[in-house]
Amino acid sequence: MQRRPVMSDLAARDRLAFWRDVVCTNLYHVIPDDWPEPETFHAKWDVRDCGPFGLSDVVSTHRKRTRASASIARDGFDAITVQRVLANPVDFSFAAEDVSLQPGDFCIFAMDWRHQATACHGLGLRSLEIPRAVLAPLLAGGGPRGPLKLRGDSPLGALLASGLDAAWAQIPHLGPDLGEAVLQNLSGLVALACGASPEGRNLAGTGARSVRLDAAMAFVTRHLAEPEMSPARAAAALGVSVRYLHKLFEPNGESFAQFVTRRRLEACRAALESPTGAGRSVADIAFGWGFNSLPTFYRAFAAAFDAAPGDVRDASRRVRCAGRDAIGSRNEARGRRQAALMGPSVAPGAMAPAGHGILETRP
Repeated sequence: MQRRPVMSDLAARDRLAFWRDVVCTNLYHVIPDDWPEPETFHAKWDVRDCGPFGLSDVVSTHRKRTRASASIARDGFDAITVQRVLANPVDFSFAAEDVSLQPGDFCIFAMDWRHQATACHGLGLRSLEIPRAVLAPLLAGGGPRGPLKLRGDSPLGALLASGLDAAWAQIPHLGPDLGEAVLQNLSGLVALACGASPEGRNLAGTGARSVRLDAAMAFVTRHLAEPEMSPARAAAALGVSVRYLHKLFEPNGESFAQFVTRRRLEACRAALESPTGAGRSVADIAFGWGFNSLPTFYRAFAAAFDAAPGDVRDASRRVRCAGRDAIGSRNEARGRRQAALMGPSVAPGAMAPAGHGILETRP
């Protein structure tokens, strides 16, 4: 589920009050400490609801916010939060420690710790809240002892960022159970950053593999039409070894080469079935999607779809023609009904004489 506050219908002076009273005070349980001019105030809040987890984006021209003891007592949310800086450097101040973050960096801490976040040019944060009951078994010692900074350009930071971005994009299109499973895997990566228990390291390995496999598949999809696509090229682009790349695909029961071939065949079939590909030869489509041997393409296509490329194209053309014929017959029948309503003196398609009656067209 996705939620956003609707403020577009509010007057400028009311938007700031809505943001302060509804979003900050009642939803996030934080106190905005500065007061931008109402005319220049801007804020965006976006939430992905996913079981016990919370995933949200907050961007606003507020420069400072505080989470005080009263706010902590009011919400009672026992969780660990992962805050990633989206824009503008942010300074977090805790009781015994300050943490300075650049865009892309992470700060991981417990939600029941008093703190203040300050950004000179407005706050922009992506937050993942993980219930302590979910994360504690994955951590050596049961939880973080103090705020943890994770640089976005570190290997683990880059991996966590990729997973968080993928979750943000995919969760609105997944069911609740799958969305929760995605964030459960991310919890393993968070545990690894905080000091994982053996169980946490196992889950982190699963989460890391899932994130890297998604990245590998996305790279292949972006470069599918390039004949030089190879395991070595993909591994180099992803910063992993060729052996590790092959191991990523093994649990799926489909090798890297099989995945590339399947995706290319699916793209070729879509082009053959599309009216926009009617003027292209089979060879042009095959070579255009990265195949460099026509006999190899024909054999692979027949094995995948149990039909030759030309047969698939002909079947699709017949379906489109049948659809056009059905539409033509329906329109002709509609014309006859209209003529009957108008009377025998009016031919189909002609204008009804003034005062002859009412013509209503329905699909």
